[in-house]
Amino acid sequence: SRKDRSSKLKAAPKVLELPDMIRQASPSVFKVLTEKSTGSGFVISDRGYAVTSLHVVDGAEEIKVQFLNKGTLKARMILSDSKLDIAVLAIPPEDLTPLQLGSSSTTNVGDAMVAIGYGEEVGLSVVPTTIIRVEEYQGTPLLRIDTELGEGNSGGPLLNSFGKVIAINIRRADGQQEKISFAIPIDEAKRFFSHLLD
Repeated sequence: SRKDRSSKLKAAPKVLELPDMIRQASPSVFKVLTEKSTGSGFVISDRGYAVTSLHVVDGAEEIKVQFLNKGTLKARMILSDSKLDIAVLAIPPEDLTPLQLGSSSTTNVGDAMVAIGYGEEVGLSVVPTTIIRVEEYQGTPLLRIDTELGEGNSGGPLLNSFGKVIAINIRRADGQQEKISFAIPIDEAKRFFSHLLD
């Protein structure tokens, strides 16, 4: 849109050093807890909307989200797409910081990325990685990255060097022996929830 273009002209995006990126992104990324699994997710709107992987919350009786510095909030699933394996959660819109969504169409193989999520029990994990190729799985484009992410990273954001979300991390494909993971391009996911964005 025209509005976006004019704001881009004012300030060129700034490449973020890793500590700055973590500081900027960590208030927006949370751990998802259900009675049967854990995963990650991130805020997409300060009105109380967030995204995670559908397989993390599918069929859960109770969904909680745990922020680094805000404690635990109750959440409920309001939208789901099994083809993309993503779910939109509604959480109390108290003092939420959405992540900035980028565009996966401008992303190239070889680009450096950072996967953020609660992949290990140690808390928030930050994993530098690289896009190694774009694949298609059952008609959905996927970004293949060269790092194996833990199960708990499912639903967390894949950020570019400007700290913008380029894709949503999903678990490693079953039966794959290589140390790789996949992510759903944000342009695909955005189509599904763009009506909720501010």
